[in-house]
Order: sequence, then C-alpha cells, then structure tokens
Amino acid sequence: MNKSLPWEYQDALGYDGLPVDEDKAIRLIQTAGVHATNELGDTPLSTAATLGRTKTIKWLLENGAAVDYVIPDCNGKTPLLCACEQKRLAAAEFLLDHGADIEAVDRFNNTPLAITFVNCFADPLPLASMLVRRGAIISQRVKQLGVDWDLDRFQKFLESINTSGVSIQDLPEPSHPIAETDISATPRPVPREVDLTGSNDHVARWIWKTLVPKSGQASFVQAEVLRAIEKLRWEAQGNGNINWGDRFEMLVDYIETTLTSQSCFSGETKGSIRHDLDRLRNFLPPNELTDDSQISELPYVDDDLYDRLTGHLIFYCRHHPQLIPRDAAPEQFR
Repeated sequence: MNKSLPWEYQDALGYDGLPVDEDKAIRLIQTAGVHATNELGDTPLSTAATLGRTKTIKWLLENGAAVDYVIPDCNGKTPLLCACEQKRLAAAEFLLDHGADIEAVDRFNNTPLAITFVNCFADPLPLASMLVRRGAIISQRVKQLGVDWDLDRFQKFLESINTSGVSIQDLPEPSHPIAETDISATPRPVPREVDLTGSNDHVARWIWKTLVPKSGQASFVQAEVLRAIEKLRWEAQGNGNINWGDRFEMLVDYIETTLTSQSCFSGETKGSIRHDLDRLRNFLPPNELTDDSQISELPYVDDDLYDRLTGHLIFYCRHHPQLIPRDAAPEQFR
C-alpha cells in the first residue's frame, strides 16, 4: 500500500500562493515515497505537474516515479493532464520529453490537448501549439472545448497550424455562453448597465466579455454571479469537483443569496434555484464511487443546470440592468 502524501508537500511547492521550497518538498517525498498519495488521489508527480515545479518533476522521474502513474480507482489524471489543465507549458514539455502519453484521457475523455481548453484563466494557445507540434490529435472533443473557449481565436489557431484534415467548416456550435470570450480584448470604459440586446445567450456573453476579469473576482454583482456559475461548471466538468472545498461552497452561497433575495422571482422560482444549488453542493466524490447505482450522485456535469442558473441571472438583469458594485471577498481565492 502506498504511504500517505503529506499536505505539507503541496504547501512546500507553493500551493495557494505559499512560498516555494522545492528542497523541502523533495525531503518530504524521500520519506513518503515517490508514489505516495492522499484521499484525493494526488501523487507527488501530479501535484508537482499541477503547480509547474520542474525541479521537483525532474527529481521524481530520476528517482523512480512513473511518468503516467495514476492511483487506481481514484478517477485521477496523469501528471501531463494535470500540467495541461493548469497551462504549465514547461512542465508539460518536460513530461513529454520523458515519455508521457500525449493521448491519455481523464474520466471525462479529455486528452492533454482537450483539457488545455478547460478553465482558461490563462491563454491556452502556447501550450496547445506545443502539443499539436508534438503530435496531439485535434479530436471532436478538442474542437468543442476550443470553440467553447473562444470561437474566433480557436479558428485562427487552426488556420495558423495548418493541420491537414481539420476543417474550419466542421467546427461545432458553442455549447454555452462563454464560448466567445476574448481574453485579449483591450480595456474599454466600464458601462453603467447590462446590455440587454438580444437573447439570454447574447446577454451572458456580453457580461462575460465585458465585466468578468481574466482572473480574480468581478467588480459587479451581476458579473460575479456569472463567474461563480461558470467556475462551478468548470470544476465539475473538468475536474469532477476534486478541488471542492469551502471556497466553492462560498460561490454557491453567493449565487443563492444574490438570486433568492430578488423580488422579481416567484417563490416557486426561488425554490427551484435552491434545489439546483443543493444538487451542486451535495455530491459523491468520484473516488468514493463503489458501484454504478451511485453514478447519479456524482458531481453534476450536464449543462442544463448551469444554463438554468444563468437564465435566472439574465432574468434578474432584465429587471435590474443597473450594475451593482461590490467589494471583493478577501477570503475568496477561487
């Protein structure tokens, strides 16, 4: 049986903004072992890859860590998938140089290239370009996630790499409103009201593109609710809620407090909102799944619930288009 991976290890690697001390991390692994694990299914190599600590990755591989090692029955990701999810270019290249499987998949069938387009709080294109150069397949799943990230930039990316067999005309439709995010947009004057032109999807896209920052909390209530909804969607769909904790609970609480306090919603609608949010709160962690009868209890990954919450937000915006300033919650780092 593998030894327990101490939480001090990820702290020593700089988790949550803590000071980085890779020498200390290596000393901890010399005691725990290169294939130690915790209850979340993390390993020394997957943690180092997630945080982009190439010195520790190098030491682990030189001292017997398997480059694609995943704890059995924990629905974990290979270290390369972990690095790509967090856009760790140098770590991903190093793992590939040492034989990492470029087409490994997680439980959601995401390859390293696919997961590069999930949770894009950093530009995914440098990493995506490297993966394609090294032979990564541009699958239908990759196309869908790329389109959902940013349709225009993903099209230009495909054109720039000039990959044979990949047709721009064959790209799927965006699956949710965040598809047209432009993280390279130049600063613009902050509006005073939500632009309510068009459908709910158009309004949601406008809020995201105009008011939700690339990282950190939004400055307006309407935008922070949308950011919270999408953060919860990404965590469930991309990670199976493996990072769930009190900060994600805060996101759920913020959505509930904001929406259910509005007089524009009927009692029935408020009850529906609370029911949906309770479903997000109450789930069976994937590593605790013991049989197929529990599948319905896993983190909620279908878009309908998240889209429904977004619809409630836009309904509220149509009744209260004036932007409501808010102060960032100092304890919220998600």
